[in-house]
Amino acid sequence: MHSTQQLAPALLQRVLSVAQDGVFVYQIIRNARGVLTDLRLTMVNAVAEQDMGQPANELLWQPFSSLFSELVQTELMAQFRPVIETGRGAHFTTRISWPGSNRLAWLDMTVVRVDEYLLASYVDMTQRRAEAEAARLKAVLQQAFDIDNTGISVLDVVRDTDGRICDFRFTLINEAGLRMSGFSREELLGRTLWQLYPATGINGMFHQYVSVYETNQPYTGEHYYPEYDCWRDITVVPVDGGILVRYADSTVRRKLRDIIQQPGIQVQDVLLRVPAGVAVLQPIRSSSDLLSPIVDFRIDQANARLANWLGRPDLVGQLLTNVVATARESGFLCRCTAGYERAEPQTCTTPFDIVGVVQVCQVSIARLGTQLVLAIQDTVSTSRGVAQKA
Repeated sequence: MHSTQQLAPALLQRVLSVAQDGVFVYQIIRNARGVLTDLRLTMVNAVAEQDMGQPANELLWQPFSSLFSELVQTELMAQFRPVIETGRGAHFTTRISWPGSNRLAWLDMTVVRVDEYLLASYVDMTQRRAEAEAARLKAVLQQAFDIDNTGISVLDVVRDTDGRICDFRFTLINEAGLRMSGFSREELLGRTLWQLYPATGINGMFHQYVSVYETNQPYTGEHYYPEYDCWRDITVVPVDGGILVRYADSTVRRKLRDIIQQPGIQVQDVLLRVPAGVAVLQPIRSSSDLLSPIVDFRIDQANARLANWLGRPDLVGQLLTNVVATARESGFLCRCTAGYERAEPQTCTTPFDIVGVVQVCQVSIARLGTQLVLAIQDTVSTSRGVAQKA
């Protein structure tokens, strides 16, 4: 502790009691009328000396207005003033710029007045605040991930002793990805592809993952996993130290397309063979003219799986807009109309009322003759048996 003079025992005792972190002791400077005009630094400990970036002998006896010129009219001086005037201590957090380095810092500061001296002790909270902000941003990122109905995983590269990529380790995954994986977050994070999916080198995407990372070129495609009889739409992009994989179950869409393309296929075959809730719709036009615009669809047939799932045994004969209350405003009716008029398969998500609970569902749309087929699956119900396979 450096000092310019012998301080009173009471003040010295206060200094020693709070000297675990940075400490400044200022002499209060008043004018002839007793009005506060400035502070003069009379004591500084080693921590504060290091933070200031100057030796103590250059700091002592300098006025506060010279050491922290930008703070004279700001919050810090405003916090000091009532302590000086009332004698009551204060505790607060403030941000300053250290004069020796112009480094910004957040300080948790305690200030007390002893006679005509002001003792200010502080803890540098900069790193702690940065860590808290990083944790907050990570939580925000996780929330943003979890809102997405497609699976998203971030995997870090794992190399062997020769420096070659031999595996990928899960470091981040969203809720949709967890549902498709069949694992809990604790079971999955920190483990690798080969540990979780031993067949990844045979039927999986391992070699494609390596290629994306090494070439820095994204990949988008559809992949079939024969051991699970499932399809995935997959996008892989390189990130720092690894890859980000985005994936969605496309099994229903793919099977619906394949079944409808078979010669002589009947509606009843679609209802029975597509592994989802299926409805067959008839377009309703604004007039009897076949060129008039489609204004709604009527459900002509539905399989038992869909009726039971929605809790609607009365589906047949209902209008689409009655079954899907948000069909117009969400654009779902427009997607169905486009799928019918263009005869192009469509896939989208839309909310359904599942026995009183609104759930987002994935809907595959395909035209079959003069009718429209909807294959509907709940995006939140995926078992371990049809998990996301890397």
